[in-house]
Amino acid sequence: MNPIYVADDLHLRDSVPRCRSLTRQEWYDHQQERLHWLFSHDDGPVVIPGDIFHRAVTDPLIFTMFAEELRQRKLPVYYMPGNHDLVNHDHGLFKASTIGILPYLEANVLPMTEFCDHVPFGQTEVVKGRNSNFLCLHQLIFDSDAAIPPGVHGATAESILTHYPGYKYILTGDNHKHFVYEKDGRQLLNPGCFTIQDVEYKDVQPSIFKISDSGVEELPLPPNTDVIDDSYIVQKKEGEERRGALVETLKNVEETSFNFEENVKTYIQVTPTLRPGAVKMAESMLEQVRR
Repeated sequence: MNPIYVADDLHLRDSVPRCRSLTRQEWYDHQQERLHWLFSHDDGPVVIPGDIFHRAVTDPLIFTMFAEELRQRKLPVYYMPGNHDLVNHDHGLFKASTIGILPYLEANVLPMTEFCDHVPFGQTEVVKGRNSNFLCLHQLIFDSDAAIPPGVHGATAESILTHYPGYKYILTGDNHKHFVYEKDGRQLLNPGCFTIQDVEYKDVQPSIFKISDSGVEELPLPPNTDVIDDSYIVQKKEGEERRGALVETLKNVEETSFNFEENVKTYIQVTPTLRPGAVKMAESMLEQVRR
């Protein structure tokens, strides 16, 4: 058979993720470079099991970039909507979403039923397609029970293989961590994130899968040219700590006021460890409030 290329969670977007040290134009170029690389694999179809776009109604510039890269391909790109692709995560609003434009493009982009069976996002019933050796679904799946974070509702790869028997390959998306799970000669392939958009994945090498007669091969995407930055997390944590300290201080004050100015004055008075710069900033803030 011709090779099949599997990518997922493209999350194409106009806004630069907070963890990326790129300008908006650099981020656009970064995404376009990766799309071009993906679609340049022209000896077989590309399969995308969801989340092409980061927002259900995406920026026209981002959609145009995707459409232009699609037009360069001769072989099909098969897709299904993920949760981020649908307004309110609702398949009934497919035509109100940017992904709803794809069927009208003069490009070789086809719904997943033209390739294989799939389970639409948020549903459990299989929609039959042309190839019953493959199943695609966009669902939060982990490689083991231990990998599921506390409080997160997710399935394990083993449970999915058990629930959907008979498929040699199950292609999944939604979990941005790349993994392969194999059992009894069957494989669940989760490509993970196409670009790094959260510092949690800063050590991840984005990759796609190539499936051919010789098996499954992992193809890494071009390397990042910028530094993945977690300073925004540190700043957020410091802000939360300062707010927490204010709340704790006010708890120990005998009287508090519903007046913001009075509470700040009290905080300054009962916190002798405040640095002069912090006191000056607070006083300046109060002066602005009075104006």
